[in-house]
Amino acid sequence: MAGIHDQMLVNLSFLLDIFNTFWSAGKLSRDCKEALIIPTRKQGRLANDSNSYRPIALTSISCKLMERIVLRRLTDNLGQNNLIPPNQFGFKKGHCTMDQGCP
Repeated sequence: MAGIHDQMLVNLSFLLDIFNTFWSAGKLSRDCKEALIIPTRKQGRLANDSNSYRPIALTSISCKLMERIVLRRLTDNLGQNNLIPPNQFGFKKGHCTMDQGCP
């Protein structure tokens, strides 16, 4: 793989081991339990009104990576065990509630 060095693969393997340990224990790392919340003002809203802001949560990159791994594992498991009904369109990759249509 071009641009990927041996040490990167070793570090990724180590990180995967850590994630799998958390997965097996059913625990989250401290990183995943903390976020920096940044209030961002909505366009066209007054700065002195608290309702003019939406919170943006910044989490660690390792937490975001673990979230993606968990999502992939759960999605694969649900699909393989036919636990997602065929009429499920919302929150399903490649599907939209608009695709469902009306009876």
